[in-house]
Amino acid sequence: MFFCLLGLPPNLQGQEFPCDGSVYYVGTNTAVGSKLYKLNVDPLTGHITSRELPLDNPNGRHITALGYNVRDRMLYGLDFDTYELLRIGSDGSLTALGKKDIDPKYEIYSGGMTANGQRLLLVARNKTSGIDENLYSIRVNDPGYPLGSFPLNADRQVSLVDMAIDPITSNSFSFDEGRRH
Repeated sequence: MFFCLLGLPPNLQGQEFPCDGSVYYVGTNTAVGSKLYKLNVDPLTGHITSRELPLDNPNGRHITALGYNVRDRMLYGLDFDTYELLRIGSDGSLTALGKKDIDPKYEIYSGGMTANGQRLLLVARNKTSGIDENLYSIRVNDPGYPLGSFPLNADRQVSLVDMAIDPITSNSFSFDEGRRH
């Protein structure tokens, strides 16, 4: 899940998402793949509403690590099963941008876009241990969408299932499943 606070101008063509404080998230059902939702919070009452947005997902992709790019105002994520980088437009279009060479010993459950819209960060969990061990970075504004990685160092073992990056401070926040102490 992520949120957008900045109103920076887009630099690419396409059906962009408005940067109006809305929250977008994907929900995954193994039978039909991911669905896209918009969450609205009324600032006066705190009342929360959610509605499904159209998503052109005929292949039933399971999308993870969703992030909003302030540069082109598009959503980016990763196909959980194939490690293919995906771009989502506000019209529900799903564009495959190429498979990433992520080590198959990992699964990706969380990720987010850096505040400057340069990189989609992906937290890689070891399939055997259930512990997050690596952080991948995809440069989403460069041709070829280059991939880099480095070890994830933490004070304790974690299993992160969500990530949000504050677009103003660049601080990242995550939810640890808490299975490890």
